[in-house]
Amino acid sequence: MLSGEDPDFVRMRQIQETVAGFRPTWDMSYILRTLIEEQYLTKNVDDSETIATLIKNYQEATRYGNNRPEIWQRLVTLLDGVGRSDEARDVIRTAALKGVMLTAQTGQLPQPYGRMYIQVGEAINQEDATGADVIAKQCLILAKRRGEKEALIFTLNMMFGKVFVEASMFDSAKRHLEEAAKRGGENVFPLALCEVKSGDVDGGFQRLLDEIDAVPSALSSLLPTILVLLAQAQPSEAIYARIDRVMDRVERGERLTLRYSLEESEDGNVIAIGTNRVQSRRIQSFVIRFPDITEYLDPSMIQFFAPEDLTVEE
Repeated sequence: MLSGEDPDFVRMRQIQETVAGFRPTWDMSYILRTLIEEQYLTKNVDDSETIATLIKNYQEATRYGNNRPEIWQRLVTLLDGVGRSDEARDVIRTAALKGVMLTAQTGQLPQPYGRMYIQVGEAINQEDATGADVIAKQCLILAKRRGEKEALIFTLNMMFGKVFVEASMFDSAKRHLEEAAKRGGENVFPLALCEVKSGDVDGGFQRLLDEIDAVPSALSSLLPTILVLLAQAQPSEAIYARIDRVMDRVERGERLTLRYSLEESEDGNVIAIGTNRVQSRRIQSFVIRFPDITEYLDPSMIQFFAPEDLTVEE
């Protein structure tokens, strides 16, 4: 237990320790702890015990397969900050071997976007919110006119969104983070955090819960962020009820079972399930398991239908 006795942080740490106990090789259980301690560090700057805990959990997250560049970069920064530069260099070398591209290796952004990002920061420091907003808009317009890859445009939107959140420029932040959130999953969290910080607490939590409902595979990355947000803001009872239902589903290992058999559709090469067609959801994989074989299907060849075609099996 760390020195901080704030009951919210104590409770969050206990939840994380329980999760890590059940799934000791799950990288996101350690990311959850880093989120908790990063928030604690904002209120207890330079707390050496917290920094040591952060380093340990970032190390565990990378050890168990997390390849997000910002996680590795933060570990490097923390190690350098406490004089463990040799270990920081080892992390950079390991990241290179794993194909994780860090800021220290690649430069933050290609030019002229890197320069424009710095100009946005300078404008914010000079309390020129309008100027910062204009430069960010010009940067994205330039990237689109040049036909830059979608990955770069996503990165620009995410970076500008985060810097505007830190500056409490929530309208500007939301414009960029809404674009980045279109990728779904964990990319929704910065937008939800922006909404919470701007005062729309229920809206932020609802965005995360809606994403989990729409994309069940997002549960592992978004549930830890919901728990961390609960230490910062208190949503309505209705939101708490939704969170409780998500936790119940996790604890029971709930599954959705189809009432209907699989039948060939009129198209001839698309499997149809049920009768009431609704918009397809973002699906990363679709697996059908039989006693003697497992079939991995192309999600684009599956049609999904309304919830009334499904029953919950506990």
